[in-house]
Amino acid sequence: MNGFGYLNYYRYGFTGSGFTRTAFLNRVSGDRGVFVRSHGDYYNPSGAQGFREDAGLCSGSGIVNSSDVQSRVTTPAQVVIMSTCVLGEIPTNGTVSMSAAFGIPQNKSASAYVFYMGYKGHPYTSDMTYFESDFWTHVEAGGPGNPIYSLAEAYQWAKSLHSTFTAPEWYGSPYYTGWADIVGCTKCV
Repeated sequence: MNGFGYLNYYRYGFTGSGFTRTAFLNRVSGDRGVFVRSHGDYYNPSGAQGFREDAGLCSGSGIVNSSDVQSRVTTPAQVVIMSTCVLGEIPTNGTVSMSAAFGIPQNKSASAYVFYMGYKGHPYTSDMTYFESDFWTHVEAGGPGNPIYSLAEAYQWAKSLHSTFTAPEWYGSPYYTGWADIVGCTKCV
């Protein structure tokens, strides 16, 4: 939440029992910045990427699939961080990826100012937490009056600190700083 606040996004969140499929999908069409920490996987019957409501219970709770998100998103999101398993992967079964569901292409050369970060495989939550902590530290490293780093640069820096952690992946623009309001950004160059 603090990282999104730093980037000039309005912060609104759902946690615990308030983090429901309905609550998430009712907001997703208007959100430009999205962070989800839950249990992600490929879910049947279609094998689509998705995540569980309820902040991560592995079974018995509702699922938000990438097709659910894609059907609601009318304007591509700007910054999406999926702090879950497998949602940084490119699906091999022909289903839509979570990145594509938010309108962010799965490449590292997008011309639009967009950024998506997710994880491959099933990493440990503690590894994801340490990586994201370092990622956000670098995003905010510019300080008042200094240029800030692009989100891709912050990713690379955090990755260099966790060289044995192979799970994180990013897509989007290598130059995007993540600021919600580029025109009003006093730290952008």
